Amino acid sequence: MLILILLLLFSTASYSATPFKYVLKEMQRKNYAYALVKLKKIKGTPNLMDRRYFLEAVCLTNLDDSKKAINRLKKIKNKFNGVDFELGKAFYFTGDFKKAKNYFKKSINQGYKKAQSYHYLGNSYFKQENFRAAKTSFQTLLTKTTPSKWVLQDTYYQIGSIHLEISKRELRPEDMKNILKDHVLTYFKKSLQISPESKVAREVRKKIYLVKTKYEIN
Repeated sequence: MLILILLLLFSTASYSATPFKYVLKEMQRKNYAYALVKLKKIKGTPNLMDRRYFLEAVCLTNLDDSKKAINRLKKIKNKFNGVDFELGKAFYFTGDFKKAKNYFKKSINQGYKKAQSYHYLGNSYFKQENFRAAKTSFQTLLTKTTPSKWVLQDTYYQIGSIHLEISKRELRPEDMKNILKDHVLTYFKKSLQISPESKVAREVRKKIYLVKTKYEIN
């Protein structure tokens, strides 16, 4: 994926001719700290430096240093597709969901990683407990994009969780069973079917057990 990103960024240069060749190999191996060391040695034109800052930000976000990632991305003088998406991710991981949402909306308008952008946008709304807006984002993801298996599995899980949270706030416990069966558990089961052994699936199983136990659902 990172090699494809770089090919898009360097429209006039072949991948093998760029100074980022070995950096990308390290990033694909998830050796982000080592890739950062290599990136710091790259000097050149403003456009070249913009690409360097972008890849440094990707590394820093993956190393859980989102504040530094934001700093790198803001150094970019001539923005290109991908910058707003990475800014959204960085702000999301710092907990600034308001700014994260703004950048993911820009990313969606640019047509860049639309499924992932809608996914992060939905999660940002969810974190702010704006569950109906979160639901709209996730449903748009399902109808207007082609998500990866991981994004699809988590999206079903999140929609189920949204129905659960709305029900808890708007219904009495004794009135919740039908909603839980028809919506919450249905979406949880859809999520499980995609990849039964994934990390998300383990969380879904826990949630199914808790819902069934608490609300006495067979």
